[in-house]
Amino acid sequence: MSKIALLSAPCEATGHPSVCTEPANGSVTEGNTSTSVRINGTVVANHADEMFFPSHGHAVTPTGACTDYQTHSLVPSDTGGISINDKRVMQNGDTQTDPGSGGTATIVGIGNQHAVTINGK
Repeated sequence: MSKIALLSAPCEATGHPSVCTEPANGSVTEGNTSTSVRINGTVVANHADEMFFPSHGHAVTPTGACTDYQTHSLVPSDTGGISINDKRVMQNGDTQTDPGSGGTATIVGIGNQHAVTINGK
């Protein structure tokens, strides 16, 4: 069931060393524009917004310490097919490749306690 993602929706990025933060946790943040549509007081995320992942380790030293810390802002692939005000919206399950780890960054929630579904999806 596809659910519309709101700003603050949780995200996870995989492919990092197990001793570092795996998966790396992030959230959907406002990008250049907004749909200006709100659900339960929270702005609906569109494909001008971003999945933001704060600094997290991508490599491990021989002594087992995490290194190569990076921060990523990614826009998930636009495959959902739902638009609001002519802007494609993000959905739970949208993904993008994490350029630092080669893993997958995924929206894993909707960002609010109430689910909004479209056409039963």
